[in-house]
Amino acid sequence: MSDSTIAPPRPADLSRLAGWAGARHGDAVAQRYLVDGTWQERSFDGLGEAAGRVAAGLRACGVRAGDRVALLAQTSPEWTICDLAILELGAIAVPIYPTNATPEIEWVLRDSGASLLILESTEHRAPGPARLDPRRAARAAHRGLDRRGDGAGRAEPRRRAGPRAGRPHRGAAGAGPA
Repeated sequence: MSDSTIAPPRPADLSRLAGWAGARHGDAVAQRYLVDGTWQERSFDGLGEAAGRVAAGLRACGVRAGDRVALLAQTSPEWTICDLAILELGAIAVPIYPTNATPEIEWVLRDSGASLLILESTEHRAPGPARLDPRRAARAAHRGLDRRGDGAGRAEPRRRAGPRAGRPHRGAAGAGPA
């Protein structure tokens, strides 16, 4: 950034982080990741655009500010994009380790009141709220998150209603699967 360029002000909250980083850092590399043995790069602009597409897909599925969206996936570039998209909507990310046992996954989904579940893989077939593959979330909005272009995944957007849907988040310290 040159001295004559004025940096955009830092956002007041995380919901605008991806767009702010794109405006501030542009085509600088934000992510480096392997795809089939070849290193790929995504710029800050690209990261912000991808998060915006996924946010649009989540919005189309009915996700609103304050909703809890569970994310059952390995750490990956897509995980980051989905997390930023969730934040952009003012929703709350509920990360779930894919190595958790099914009863633990069920407990997290039940206790968190998640209204939507984003899955990395169709191998994760945990019961609960709607299932939405991160790659399909982007495709549902516009196109573009699927790194390999294979379109793998499945989207079944359904909202879950229930007594916990509007409840404030409760910490899980000392608690476990029921």
